[in-house]
Amino acid sequence: MVRFFIVFSLCVCLAACSGTWRTYQDMADYARTDIPDETYTLADITASSAELAYARLDQQPQQTLRLLSSTDNREKWQSSHQSVFTLQYGRVVKTYGLANDLLYSEQSDVDPLSSLYQHKVQFQRLTDWALNNESGFPQSFAYQQSTNEAIEWQGQSLPTRKVTELVTFADGSTALNYFWFSLKQPTLVKSEQQLAPFGPRFTMTYVSRITRLQ
Repeated sequence: MVRFFIVFSLCVCLAACSGTWRTYQDMADYARTDIPDETYTLADITASSAELAYARLDQQPQQTLRLLSSTDNREKWQSSHQSVFTLQYGRVVKTYGLANDLLYSEQSDVDPLSSLYQHKVQFQRLTDWALNNESGFPQSFAYQQSTNEAIEWQGQSLPTRKVTELVTFADGSTALNYFWFSLKQPTLVKSEQQLAPFGPRFTMTYVSRITRLQ
């Protein structure tokens, strides 16, 4: 009987961890496949009536994105894989179609991205995740520094202001997020964000915006 309860307890523990493990395993298997990056041609970008962008999750192959809607500083982008990413002020606040979706993020008007980092604000948010009922997962964001940096695109150089922020998660782990703003116009042209300590790291490049600025 004692052996039965030990085995049963181990099975319960393994089942609780299996969701997160499957997330890591799915991403690792996908990253190992020999799939090339998806890309747009310059003709595709200039001819498109929709805003276009690229997205990369961790080291996975690059996906192409199209803007579905934009209201109240909130944008919804759809990938060629039918995943959907919702961003507010350029920050990822919701995902659909990933191995572990970000279901909810608290809205915050004090997010420094709302004023293009003119104010060095610290703020916190709570997030909910699909796997293991991760609800009310706290994250805090703090401005670190900003420096001038050029982005290379289609053989040309775009001057930007690169802003770095420190993210602290509930487990005490930290990560750095980066946001590149054009110096020609106050607009976000690229970002790299850690969504949670259990991943993924999300990189987005706004190729339509960059093309218009060059």
